[in-house]
Amino acid sequence: MTAMANRRVRIALGTALAMGALAVLRPWTVRPIHTSQPTAFDAAAYIAKAWPRVLDEAERTAVEIQAARSAAAAQRGGGAPSSRRPVFVKVTGVVTAVDRRSRVGVAHMRADTGSPVLIAVQVGPVLRGTALRDAVPFLNFTDFANQSEFAAVSNALNDRVLRDVLGGLDVESFPGRTITVIGAASFAGEGDDRPVDVVPVKLRIEGGGR
Repeated sequence: MTAMANRRVRIALGTALAMGALAVLRPWTVRPIHTSQPTAFDAAAYIAKAWPRVLDEAERTAVEIQAARSAAAAQRGGGAPSSRRPVFVKVTGVVTAVDRRSRVGVAHMRADTGSPVLIAVQVGPVLRGTALRDAVPFLNFTDFANQSEFAAVSNALNDRVLRDVLGGLDVESFPGRTITVIGAASFAGEGDDRPVDVVPVKLRIEGGGR
């Protein structure tokens, strides 16, 4: 056997021994490849956790509705954009009528704040718009993965109002009664002859009730 042949035999034997040692010792860890699916965003659970903070924000920052309306009018007069962010307001007034001709029911109320203000408090069974979500300063589009999640947050907030704020109320008994409301109002495009639309987060019937 030539020297070249001997060398090839030694290389082959060495390789075989090394492969055998690796097979026995297995100096590596085999881990399965997991293809985990991303967890779906649960807007209801998110709002359940955030709701106490939403209520605190509303009560802490709510301004009298006439003051908020005057500020919005001043902005419009100064050429500010009409897309002013909704704000939390508070108002006490007498309910003049409940209108449920559509599923977006409203309780019309008149507040005597020096100059009468007409308010339309949304009472369901459907709440329209995103005023509540947009009035909360810690809920921003950039905090969510996409527009669908951001929209789901708005829907979950409105559902929470229907359940926790309006759910136990006899809305049909409101006419003629005085109520106090804290809620989100948008003044974009609002004029003196149009009611201020309010989504309530707190509603109290004066002289009894919630």
